Amino acid sequence: MSSTTEQIKDRLSIVEVVESYLKLEKAGANMKAKCPFHNEKTASFTVSPSRGTFHCFGCHKGGDIFSFVEEIEGIDFSGALKILADRAGVALERDNPEAREEQNVLYSILEEATLFFESKLKDDIQALQYLKDRGLTDETIKDFRLGYANDQWTELLSFLRTKGFKDVDIEKTGLIIPGGKSGYYDRFRKRILFPIGNHSGKYVGYSGRIFPEDDSKDKAKYINSPETALYHKSKVLYGYHQAKASIRSKDYCIFVEGQMDLLMSHQAGFTNTVAVSGTAMTEEHLLAIKRLTDNLVIAFDSDQAGVSASEKSFNMALSLDLNVKVVKLPKGKDPADFILENQSAWDGAIKGAKHLIDFYLDTLLEEDYDDRKLGLEVGSKILPYVINIRNNIEQDHFISKISDKTKIPKEVLQKELERIISQTTEDKSNYNNIIPPPLKQVTRRNIIEGKILSIILWQEKAGEPSIDLLKYKERLKIIIGQDRLDELDKLSQKTKDALIFKAEESHKDNDNLDYRMNDLFINLEKEILTTQIKEKTEKLKDSEKNGEEVELTKLQEEIQELHQKISNLNNLSNQ
Repeated sequence: MSSTTEQIKDRLSIVEVVESYLKLEKAGANMKAKCPFHNEKTASFTVSPSRGTFHCFGCHKGGDIFSFVEEIEGIDFSGALKILADRAGVALERDNPEAREEQNVLYSILEEATLFFESKLKDDIQALQYLKDRGLTDETIKDFRLGYANDQWTELLSFLRTKGFKDVDIEKTGLIIPGGKSGYYDRFRKRILFPIGNHSGKYVGYSGRIFPEDDSKDKAKYINSPETALYHKSKVLYGYHQAKASIRSKDYCIFVEGQMDLLMSHQAGFTNTVAVSGTAMTEEHLLAIKRLTDNLVIAFDSDQAGVSASEKSFNMALSLDLNVKVVKLPKGKDPADFILENQSAWDGAIKGAKHLIDFYLDTLLEEDYDDRKLGLEVGSKILPYVINIRNNIEQDHFISKISDKTKIPKEVLQKELERIISQTTEDKSNYNNIIPPPLKQVTRRNIIEGKILSIILWQEKAGEPSIDLLKYKERLKIIIGQDRLDELDKLSQKTKDALIFKAEESHKDNDNLDYRMNDLFINLEKEILTTQIKEKTEKLKDSEKNGEEVELTKLQEEIQELHQKISNLNNLSNQ
């Protein structure tokens, strides 16, 4: 454990940290509360002051102050470390004072810009009326801090200069673009602005909708802030900060495409809604949601583009072991318009959301295909999703359901599944699709192993390797074992060539390759430890049911040790 985390733990007790979120009650030597991570009637969330740990006997989450803040805030270890360090008054060892100061300046610029845009919206009757005509209330507009940018080239720039900010810093936020008589001009002009916050609620960028409408074809309806030091589209979700508590308490998340869809859904009482902004759904987005819930309800537009976006998202979500449902919307309607027309219908649509397999199966059956066509459609549109369901029992459940509804024999469906799996393994030149026997499903562990292997193969092919190959091969053997290493070694040459190509594309230079490898190995170890925690948690449930107190205590200690190992690995990755 690093000296930094020790200092934080010395200054902050587990009780002090947890009590800032929950009301704890004395229970002998420990403290108890209703678990914040799942709904329960009887308090099963226990805090041990002597050990400095927490454990829930209901959902079996547990760990130390860092684990707790990660879970309750929906952030990674690095984020939890920063929160607790600030609270404890401990300086982070890796903190660069100059970099921290620059970051604070950028946050200040974005906050001042948000205030500026808000004031401009209040003064623009037409823009304000447009938002109200779309169904937004004054309260929603205020809570989400919507704004407006006039059709002026340097109005924001001039304002920020009067606040003492430098042009070079303003440019780093993405608010201005080099050019023009003033040296720069405003990026957002004649647009309604939706500020985008990070997981902590600090504003990092904007999405701007053109207003009034422009007839010229070269004007995009929406433009978004570019990638900056603060704004990473693949990681940031619109409305996540406002929604995370509700997602956790309701134990499901609604995923929509646009800002208006999100605002109308929140306004209708579904405060557990998030949206993408200027990008497709990514794995980082889904992982942020998975930290809060395993249940995802996707409500994309009902047009073809929306359906296509859903299909891509489903596979990612299923591969992360999320329970995915889809909302059926009337053709030509997006969620915002649907809610505006009939708010109660939105409530019914969310409650009536179907598991994606059921949704697609019912959609196919409505087409009234002949038996041959129906079988082909099932094979091409539904079975690929079934493959991505990681739970074997659930997978079998859907195979049986598809068989019952389509009258296709279950054995035939199973053979087609195996054919698709085999084809996917052989044909796709991407380490994300490596499924070496006996595994039949892609897991995060497979993906990480594939990335490590791709770099090793690539460096072996290189004339002079830039990393210590023997060291990394031995490290891989220690972590995954010789048997698993032999499985990877038996991959076809075609697959290995594809891995080498992927590594060359992903790591065009050799800079920081050791750092990247070390990060991959840490993530691989964490993934294996997480799997062990899940396995022991299942055993713990059985011991609890059977009243095996000695075994129960032993498993709790083992699970805690595994959590501590993950915490130690997190510390290493942040050094």
